[in-house]
Amino acid sequence: MLPARSSPWLLAALAAVIWLAFSAQLGLYEATVRFNKQNPDPYRISFQEPRFQDAAALLPLEEPVGYVSNLELNEVRGVAAFFGAQYALAPRILIPFPDDRAGRFVLGNFSPEVELADATSRLAREHNLKVVRAFDSGVVVFENSKRP
Repeated sequence: MLPARSSPWLLAALAAVIWLAFSAQLGLYEATVRFNKQNPDPYRISFQEPRFQDAAALLPLEEPVGYVSNLELNEVRGVAAFFGAQYALAPRILIPFPDDRAGRFVLGNFSPEVELADATSRLAREHNLKVVRAFDSGVVVFENSKRP
């Protein structure tokens, strides 16, 4: 026995639903492209890998690295800076400093509005850290003398 033919109205309704779904997806795609052109990488995550590249060469893969910044982790900019650094330095694990779980090294991630030399020397004094290397981009690698 052959199946009954669908009515033309049912086929037209099905075609309309397919067309509306496709149009909505196309509209969403165009809106996303337009938004990304107007707001390219607002937290500058794509700039973090080259910024931390030299520091990554100094930091071990096998132990957690302390993290310190002038940006507070309870603010959006501070969280974005932390996760941008974590992304750029993966698979290393960053732990906010001071924390006993952090290893021998501490990464300093400073924004341009801070005077790097002052922040570096203040942190080194307060936490008994030794500056291993300071980079032009506001990145500093410290060694924690309290850790073996």
